[in-house]
Amino acid sequence: METQRIIRLNAILLCVVVILMVTVAFIFDKTTIPKETENVVTASLASKPHTVEVTTPSSISYQTASGSVISATSSSISAKEKRQKEKMRKKKIKEQRRKKRLQQKKRAERKRLLEQKKAQRKLTEAETYSYTHQELLTLAKIIWAEARGESYKGKVSVGAVAMNRLNTKSSEFGAENGSLMEVLLKKWAFADISDLSDEEFKNSDYYDDCIKAALAALAGEDPTKEYFQNGALFFYDIYMDISEKQKRYREGIDTYKIGCHAFHVELND
Repeated sequence: METQRIIRLNAILLCVVVILMVTVAFIFDKTTIPKETENVVTASLASKPHTVEVTTPSSISYQTASGSVISATSSSISAKEKRQKEKMRKKKIKEQRRKKRLQQKKRAERKRLLEQKKAQRKLTEAETYSYTHQELLTLAKIIWAEARGESYKGKVSVGAVAMNRLNTKSSEFGAENGSLMEVLLKKWAFADISDLSDEEFKNSDYYDDCIKAALAALAGEDPTKEYFQNGALFFYDIYMDISEKQKRYREGIDTYKIGCHAFHVELND
């Protein structure tokens, strides 16, 4: 009995050993690469030194035959560079628009000045009177008689009143015939200069100033237009005593004072 039991145990152990050996052989067979397969893989790696793996849109990875990986930046523009380029583009457009507005403003200003000069030239041409030497001398004498002690502006203003009366073409001022001499010599219109000879006038202290003022008035200069649109038609000395009748004519009227004279465009009835 004892011998049979030992034999059975040995048989069981032998079976276990066989089973273990078969299992180990099977596992080893599965994990070992066949020689033919190994040869194929080796040939493939030899024909392709490296493979390229694109990891991100902005970078490229290279895997060499040795297994090392090399990363390189792609040629595509990064988001930051795009923002910078867009910013520069907008800045350039803004600068171009600014320059365009500046050019337009300069052109408009040049056009305005040109039109202003043309208008001034037309106004001057319209108001310039083709005078004779005697008319110039007579107007200068009246300026001398009325305003020789006044400033240059005051002298020109007196001469301008005579020219404004001429431009009205009204018989009230003796201007119906378009003659400056008739306007200057109309009775009671201006100071009487009948006793002032040409020689006496030329030798007076204010001759040059009065001639200059007369020339300016004949050329269309009129300081009273600073206040009245069409210039003054009357004036009087604010420090001179006048009659009650003259006071009623001027009572409450709108005047523009230059020196000792008050210039106006109307009289009370």
